[in-house]
Amino acid sequence: MTMKTLIAIIASAAAAASLAGSACAASAEQKAGLKAATTAAEADFLVARRKCEVLSGNPGAVCVAEARLVQTHAETEAKLRFDDSLGTRTAARKAVAESEFDLAKMRCKSETGNDKDVCMKQANANKVIALADAKADSKVLTARDDAEHDKAKARYKVALEHCDAFKGKTHDDCVVDAKARFGQ
Repeated sequence: MTMKTLIAIIASAAAAASLAGSACAASAEQKAGLKAATTAAEADFLVARRKCEVLSGNPGAVCVAEARLVQTHAETEAKLRFDDSLGTRTAARKAVAESEFDLAKMRCKSETGNDKDVCMKQANANKVIALADAKADSKVLTARDDAEHDKAKARYKVALEHCDAFKGKTHDDCVVDAKARFGQ
């Protein structure tokens, strides 16, 4: 697969993903956009795979793995535009890591002897690193969210204590304001 072809596939997949991510008014429209983007990514993959058929042996397998990686990127970007939650981000990073590993394995198959062994060890190491980073980032973000919740709860308690200095409607308004400011 030529670099121009790969770039064209990436651009096409990115365009499809951006269509899925455009601001839609309704959830049904967002889901339709996501489906359209993933369908476009699959179609782009099939076109790229057909172009790989002219290559035989390992170069053909590498070509298909490259096309699959482009598809994975396009699909994960579309999913993130639809749902940018921590779980979706972590799953996207894991999917990309797996797809990159598959490509690396295909590239290693063209090596022989110690070079092949080193290549496979490096591919495995890269996968472990990417998955560990995704897991660590997920834990860090979860810890930050928990910390922000704890901080807001503590600030809310202080605000409520401040409200106790008031009586009647002023007290009630103060409590409502505290709840609104600290998400309680």
